[in-house]
Amino acid sequence: MGRQLTSDETLTTPSGATFTAAKGWWVTIGPDFVVLEEPDRQLKATQIETTEADALKAVDAGWQRIQPGFALKRLHDPSSPPPVRGWDAMTDFDYETKASDHRSVAASFRRYGATSYVAMVDGDLGALSRRGAQLDTALWTFRPQGMHEESFVGKVPRTIDDARAKELDAFIEQARTRFDVPGAAVAVVVGGKVVYEKGFGVRELGKKEPVTPSTLFMMGSITKSMTTMMEAALVDAGKLAWDTPVTKLLPSFALGDADMTSKLLLWHTACACTGMPRRDLELIFDYVHVTPEQRIASMSTMKPTTGFGETFQYSNLMVAAGGYAAAHVYDPKRSFNDAYGEAMNATVFGPVGMKSTTFDFAAVRRADHATPHSESIDGTVQIVPPPAEESITPVRPAGASWSNLKDMGRYVQTEMAKGVTPEGKRVISEANLLERRKPRVRSGETESYGLGLGVGTFRDLPVVQHNGGVFGFITMMFMLPEQGVAIISLTNSSGGGSFNGAVHRKVIEEVFEGAKPLAQPRVEFFYKTKHDEIAKTMERVTREPDAKWVSALVGDYSNASLGKLKITAGPKGGTLDVGDWKGAIGQKRDVDGTVKVVLLDGPMAGFEFLPGGDPARPTLTVLDDQVTYVFERAGK
Repeated sequence: MGRQLTSDETLTTPSGATFTAAKGWWVTIGPDFVVLEEPDRQLKATQIETTEADALKAVDAGWQRIQPGFALKRLHDPSSPPPVRGWDAMTDFDYETKASDHRSVAASFRRYGATSYVAMVDGDLGALSRRGAQLDTALWTFRPQGMHEESFVGKVPRTIDDARAKELDAFIEQARTRFDVPGAAVAVVVGGKVVYEKGFGVRELGKKEPVTPSTLFMMGSITKSMTTMMEAALVDAGKLAWDTPVTKLLPSFALGDADMTSKLLLWHTACACTGMPRRDLELIFDYVHVTPEQRIASMSTMKPTTGFGETFQYSNLMVAAGGYAAAHVYDPKRSFNDAYGEAMNATVFGPVGMKSTTFDFAAVRRADHATPHSESIDGTVQIVPPPAEESITPVRPAGASWSNLKDMGRYVQTEMAKGVTPEGKRVISEANLLERRKPRVRSGETESYGLGLGVGTFRDLPVVQHNGGVFGFITMMFMLPEQGVAIISLTNSSGGGSFNGAVHRKVIEEVFEGAKPLAQPRVEFFYKTKHDEIAKTMERVTREPDAKWVSALVGDYSNASLGKLKITAGPKGGTLDVGDWKGAIGQKRDVDGTVKVVLLDGPMAGFEFLPGGDPARPTLTVLDDQVTYVFERAGK
């Protein structure tokens, strides 16, 4: 049934709606429906057109039409975000599935005019991980005839005057409080100049020291753009080229696929287009005493899960490999860490004037810095033990920098000025800086990924951006280069994503006259959704599990890829300890009655393990998106 596409295509339904489907996908178009299946047919999305205006009725009828007898329970209450992209109404649904099924089931309701569009997705989690960007592109490019999104083309950005600054101050502070973010720092650039720069809240929960524009935060994946800027500087210096083979830069480098190893060029490491899966758990569980050299060497067992250049798959390890390879050429006598730090200081931080930006945790502890915070399973904000954030240091080119508003303001100004600092000094050639912004693989409706940068359009304007996230920091960097507009938002909370999203929209509303007033509705929506999800989760969680159940799990476990962990019993349950981070454990009931181990607090709250094996040799299984890890207990 259906045809398999031989190239990316923009298709039209009988009603005149259009959407873009990726090469390799199977597509069937009927009079009032579209069926999309990923190349291996392990993930399926069906979209139906209907006149039913009630979201719940439309979605339930849709499932019964494509899967008669469909009876999965909804995981959370339906959520209706403020509509975007021109839709009149939007409602999203998700459904309970057994962990052992490794399956994702969701639906969305969209209404435009007198017609509703119901999209139903059902498939393997691994396929969703591999092909999620392509699926999102198909679903979000779906446009009924006549529907248009707001556009800022031709609009002149407004500066942040005193009145708008006061409006931002009030909004940011109420959003910070609403989302339980201990501290935040926000800067706005208009016309290429920093016009707003302010700290909010405190550096650490329970203490009085305030966040200021000089307070250091971990940047997370924003670091990737800095790494590729360093690589651009080395291309300028003639030390390497974007198309230099990685094995020429680093002869010891190898992947688990010899053919891919041989054709991997420097720019491939930062494009998220190689087909290499994420594998982040191996960075989080096993990092104590792991060197960058060991981490890069571990890639020799890893293979791509999609074709080269075929689809967007984000890989921290690939970016780290490229950054270290370039740094090794810069100084082959030093360790990866030292060479990388030296290269970044010499080519980016120093020339751009980022005087406080660093990878040195010891230096950070002596400076004005924010403490990381995460949320427990019930939403309570907790301090993250500082050593936990050092899990990123073996792959520091992918996310380990610390910076502040002062330095990040200079960084985005230099980026938007195509390699020229605020003082007018050129530090990177325009050609090699812009090489990083070339779209390499499509990642969404209007987005692609360049080299350590997200590129595309925002309300019809060219955009360059990247977000960052580690255990206890969430950050945002957003630029509209042609308008000279940028937004930087830094938080010291794992729950900072909703805050950043709301702040981003509020700044847009202040800068662009006529922008739809969506910021405050988003605050209320994100707040309600978060607390509804917490309430639903806690219905299935036992915080103080039966002592006999915990006792049967006690012991030392190991997995060849993730390392070791230890479970111990306590007066009110148990603790799971992997070394530099640990958390209390509870029970979580699956839909089929299976009881899982769930982390209640610490930086990995909500993370689940599936108990198995036999009483004499129990196991704990982690079902990651594309890899299954089994921890085996050592004999007693």
